[in-house]
Amino acid sequence: MMTDSNFLQIISFILNPEYENEFIKTTHTGSLNSYIKFFGNEILFIGQTDQPTFVHLTDIDPQSFAVKLPVGSLHANFGISPKEISNKVFSFHDLPQSPAKEQILNVVQKEKNLIFKIRTIEKIIGNETPVDSFLKIILREGDDSFSSVEELSDALGYSNRQTQRLILDLTGFSPKKFLNILRFEKCKRMIQQFSRKFDLSSISAESGFFDQSHMIRDFLKFSGVSPKYYKSRMSDLSNTKASPFVRINPTNPNGALHVQIQKNRFQEFLV
Repeated sequence: MMTDSNFLQIISFILNPEYENEFIKTTHTGSLNSYIKFFGNEILFIGQTDQPTFVHLTDIDPQSFAVKLPVGSLHANFGISPKEISNKVFSFHDLPQSPAKEQILNVVQKEKNLIFKIRTIEKIIGNETPVDSFLKIILREGDDSFSSVEELSDALGYSNRQTQRLILDLTGFSPKKFLNILRFEKCKRMIQQFSRKFDLSSISAESGFFDQSHMIRDFLKFSGVSPKYYKSRMSDLSNTKASPFVRINPTNPNGALHVQIQKNRFQEFLV
């Protein structure tokens, strides 16, 4: 059974074996989490980012997937600090040697069953991370009620300096940027959840933005696209009628997806 955790989400892309890919672009939006993306023999490590990250691929294996790492797990698993990899994309093989890296590479090379491969990597990375319990709640709930570092420090029971050091060590970002990304991620989730009525004013207010213009500005900054464009792409990916060549079938609440792409088509993935 896959772990029920908001800190670790698995996204697997199952591509049609007959699909002749010439070019695929994946767009990774601003995020407090790092990702490991597996594309056949190519494994990319994408650090947490405060800007859109574009990964261009010329060859996709029929069974490709991505692992979203828990905040605070980088040092525990790979012996690296988030500050070292912020806004960087590099080969997983370039990471320092560690038991977790060796185990993951061994699973990728030897395990043929995709589901078992994903579950094994999930177990290797684990869900328990050295994150302050209250801060863990903030991350899990996407709490946007903190408008300043001072408010966050008071809630954590730390001095401003202690809070700055804690957030920087865990995420590689300053507390102010941490709060901005947290707010953006809540906004993104709300856009994903809106099924019919798409009200930017309501979303901006509920996400903790001062007004709609501030939300649009930050959304562009962190994702590279407008909220309306992002929503349209989400609709394309989730609506088979709107997008006849892409089908997404959620397999469980943890976020595992099977994506089937018909041949001779181009698709842009927004994660």
